[in-house]
Amino acid sequence: MTAITQEIVKPKDCVIGLGIPYTREAFQHDRSSKADSYASFYRNWLHYEACVVKPFGKLVVLAKKLKVDMVFDLRYLDIRDLFCHRPRFKVVIMISHYDQARGTIELSDTDVRVSDFIEEIPIEFSGFLDSPCCNIEELGIGLRHRRPSCLFRYRHGPNDPDVWFAFYRVLLTYLRNRDVTYLQAVEDVVGGLTKT
Repeated sequence: MTAITQEIVKPKDCVIGLGIPYTREAFQHDRSSKADSYASFYRNWLHYEACVVKPFGKLVVLAKKLKVDMVFDLRYLDIRDLFCHRPRFKVVIMISHYDQARGTIELSDTDVRVSDFIEEIPIEFSGFLDSPCCNIEELGIGLRHRRPSCLFRYRHGPNDPDVWFAFYRVLLTYLRNRDVTYLQAVEDVVGGLTKT
């Protein structure tokens, strides 16, 4: 098997898992049941819908067109399945919320400790985990030690979902149009977006 850093990746090789709310009902449930949920950072449903749901909806439309698998309402029990379909899924894009104070990743049914999340990733998974979660270095460190074949890309700083969902739209389109590795595509897209 070719190392993932050398494999051409197409959109069909990717899966997107959504651990934050996508519906009004899920939003209201999160706000009422989780003190530090991602939903709690937004004033109300209309604010969340405008900042998160509508921009994500644009990504959903493109992902369906490009045959990217999607898992809405990502649950703890779904994690292993995201990573068990290699070589089909070379890249797992996990959109969720990381609570740095508690060391947990928000999923639709529970908040999972980073160590428990790592345990759900099969040792033999040799693809990418890409996450726009805020400041989730703890996961990267744990993966490096306990799942060294799983390459991890994450972001630093505050999260602007509109920007990140637009980034993934550009990235998936780039993967469709070019024969490149995932890392090369990320570098090229970031480079293209940051040119002045």
